Amino acid sequence: MGSPRWWRLAILGVFLLALAVRLAIVFEGAGAPYHRFLVLDAATYHRIALTGDPAEPFWQPPLYPWFLRGLYALAGGPSPLLARLVQALAGALTAALTALVARRFAGPGWAAGAGAAVALYAPLATLDAELLPASLATFLVTAFVLLLLAPGAPGSWGRRLRLPLAGALLGAAGILLPPLGLAAALALAWLARREGWRPALLVGLIALVPVAGVTLRNRSYERALVPVSWNGGTNLWIGNNPDYPETVGIRPGVRWTRLMEAPRCEAGAATRAAEAAWFSARARAFALSDPLGFSRNLLWKAAGAVSAREIGRNRDDYDARGESLVVRLLLWPWGFPFVVLFPLAAAGTAALARERKEPGGFPGLPLLVALGVMAIPVIFFPTARYRAPALPMLIVLAAAGLPCVRRHPGAAAAAGAAALAVSMVPHGIPPIPAGETLYEIGVDLDMDGRTREALPFLVEAARGAPDNADVALYLGLVLGKLERGEEARLQLERAVALAPDADAGWQALAVYWQRRGDRARARAMLERAVAANGCNRRARALYAQVLMDAGELEGARRQLDEAERVYPRPDPFVARARQRLAQLSGPAPPAAPPGPSPSAPIPHR
Repeated sequence: MGSPRWWRLAILGVFLLALAVRLAIVFEGAGAPYHRFLVLDAATYHRIALTGDPAEPFWQPPLYPWFLRGLYALAGGPSPLLARLVQALAGALTAALTALVARRFAGPGWAAGAGAAVALYAPLATLDAELLPASLATFLVTAFVLLLLAPGAPGSWGRRLRLPLAGALLGAAGILLPPLGLAAALALAWLARREGWRPALLVGLIALVPVAGVTLRNRSYERALVPVSWNGGTNLWIGNNPDYPETVGIRPGVRWTRLMEAPRCEAGAATRAAEAAWFSARARAFALSDPLGFSRNLLWKAAGAVSAREIGRNRDDYDARGESLVVRLLLWPWGFPFVVLFPLAAAGTAALARERKEPGGFPGLPLLVALGVMAIPVIFFPTARYRAPALPMLIVLAAAGLPCVRRHPGAAAAAGAAALAVSMVPHGIPPIPAGETLYEIGVDLDMDGRTREALPFLVEAARGAPDNADVALYLGLVLGKLERGEEARLQLERAVALAPDADAGWQALAVYWQRRGDRARARAMLERAVAANGCNRRARALYAQVLMDAGELEGARRQLDEAERVYPRPDPFVARARQRLAQLSGPAPPAAPPGPSPSAPIPHR
């Protein structure tokens, strides 16, 4: 397909426009707390990049921390700003690549418009400014699609390298965001139909190389199979249970800790693979035992996947409007720009489907990849960053199909109206309060050893959310670390009053009273902690210490046995208590094999 002379200048213009938008967002938001201090997944990736891979199977896919680690090595130290700048460049390249993909199916004007749409698409631009894998995933998916669509001239180096490079990109995507596997399978099926099974097999085998390397690395720590990371089971359950969408809103705190302890405590899971399998089994049991509820959730999640309003995960996406004039202009709370993009993509696709002869052919590959990516929030749970890699493909569908709309106005209008109606269905997931971001900043600063810096964020969060038990709890813990005991006690007492099952609050109050020599109160607080959460092995270890102080060695032994049952891995608190018990009474008799607690029945699998 020939292109006019201005086409290359148009591609350059798209690239520069996208880069300018993204750099503006990075530098405008640089002083905002959310960008000065990392939270949640961004903080986790950053921390892994600094401390190294865990000595166990990966919790999250490893490529993004490796990417950050490489950039930090180049910078001579941790540099989130450098990561944001590199991702701004990747986002600009994505815009240019989108124009090239669109050119396979549309005229140069429409293709340039598609690239400009990606350049100005605020949800993509803001993701490029976050330390999250969505930016790189979107780039990899777009580049992969372009490689499959552009075979190159016969005998050229581009033609020879096209399939191996596509396989390498697909493999990178596999260890960056494994759920892209569905889109990859659809793309390989398209390639097999177009060019035969051998090219598709070649791409697939090359893609498996990095995935197999990660799988073997995980197997060196556990004999059970963990293909890439073990968080998939947790994420599957979060979106597939009777309490959806409430579970999607679980944030780090008492409920999250309780959730992550459940496989070990309730089923005796001794490995990360077993923990992931436990969550997957619960999701599967829900689907089998309540097919109507499961189907209802799928429909609800499908509406959320195409919701006009962006669904945040680390924070509410619309908070960025207060940090950047560019975002304020390009991202509107009532649903722009997705409320425009999705109906246009649907209308264009419907019009193309009615065409008997199209100059560029039907954009089957972009459609399949978009459907595969959009299935991720339906299988797991909706969030803006899960659907991000599909957005350039939706823009391609709109650019390819809109020229045909005037020839098929009825089909286009019906599809566009249906898409608009579905995008306006309430998704049921409440927005993340701005104060929660302050809380998360405080938590992550404390985890990084910057407790004094964490305090003002937690104080501000508590002021804005006086009824939030997690905020009160963590504020009390931080005040305790800063030796402000009485203030800490007041916050901890408020936390357990708001949430009597906040075992960490009772445990911290026990430490407070123990330091003040009130063993009776310390014991009462630890009894409450263990009663609130029998899975808290450290509360049990502390309770065992108190029992040893009182000479109740058998009671202490029972607490330590239970602590080791609910957490069948080495723990320094439990180990120290066990060592002291051995000194007081001699070695413990052989413990029974780990098994489920009589008071905690195994859930239906």
